[in-house]
Amino acid sequence: MPHADRRDHARRIVDRVTSALDVLQRTLVIALVAILSALALLLIWQVFDRLVLGGGQNWVEESARLSLVWLTFLGAAALLRERKHLTVEYFVDKFPPRVRRAITVAVDMCLAVFLTVLLCQIPAVWASSSVLVSPSLGIPRTALALAAFISFGIGLLYCLESLARQFLHMPDVRQITTDPSDERADISV
Repeated sequence: MPHADRRDHARRIVDRVTSALDVLQRTLVIALVAILSALALLLIWQVFDRLVLGGGQNWVEESARLSLVWLTFLGAAALLRERKHLTVEYFVDKFPPRVRRAITVAVDMCLAVFLTVLLCQIPAVWASSSVLVSPSLGIPRTALALAAFISFGIGLLYCLESLARQFLHMPDVRQITTDPSDERADISV
């Protein structure tokens, strides 16, 4: 198979993976909206319960805390794909395109290594937290480790996709999903 054919075949495969990850990203955003909505309702209920009814239920606070943990981890994964994490682009934008691409590859490789190391630590966290149970909800504390595991796994997939696109000289996912004339969010549900 000639070199150009192999590259085209690899690009088609990466495009299919990107399509699957687009579905994952949309699902992730829907889950984030649902979690944020549930968190808002929980906090409104907690305020109403304490101020109007004069009570206070521990399960509400614990549920809100658990929702916030899931929101944080899943949100971090979603932001990773869209490259919306806090960065200092001022200096990077001063470099020529080849250097910017090399910086992007280096950052993605470092992130992939970091996420892999974190994923390797999850079994130890899982084992140590499996004996703990939340007092109000009665669910194991592994629910927190599960949020981290899912987030790190999705983040690693997004990093590998970005690296593949960079090595095959394909446009970045952010450039694909963003309409330059549209000032709204990059993710449409």
